[in-house]
Amino acid sequence: MTVDVDRAQVYAAEEAAFGGTIHDAPTRFEHLERLALVVMAFPWWQGPVIPVVTARADARSSSARSTPSGTEIRLAPPQWTPVTLTHELAHVLAGIDGGHGPEFRRAHVDIVSAALGEEEGGWLLDAYLGFGLAVPDSDRAVAGAEPP
Repeated sequence: MTVDVDRAQVYAAEEAAFGGTIHDAPTRFEHLERLALVVMAFPWWQGPVIPVVTARADARSSSARSTPSGTEIRLAPPQWTPVTLTHELAHVLAGIDGGHGPEFRRAHVDIVSAALGEEEGGWLLDAYLGFGLAVPDSDRAVAGAEPP
């Protein structure tokens, strides 16, 4: 099993970028489902639409995972936030088993830019760089883009 050495720093960068903002506040599950569909409508989204489902009522953490029928995102009720959703979408785009490395961080910044706005994507990029985490250049068009 590979150790995910950047995990704690990624979480700290997310908190630095979004802690205390509306994007880190719980919202309606239906809002998150719609937001996920916006992201998955961009031409650079790889593969099919991924189901976003609610986790058990007592679940404390969210995840993107492989299932017998494909990939799905499970959101725990305490984490029904745009920040959590974009994090899990980035795991899907970068590869479920990829941890929190550079590919994940690039996907995360691009997804935040697409879902929440370019300014917010900049907050996350600045936070990653501030924590010494590399973020590769992007070939995904998100600046000023509208999903189809």
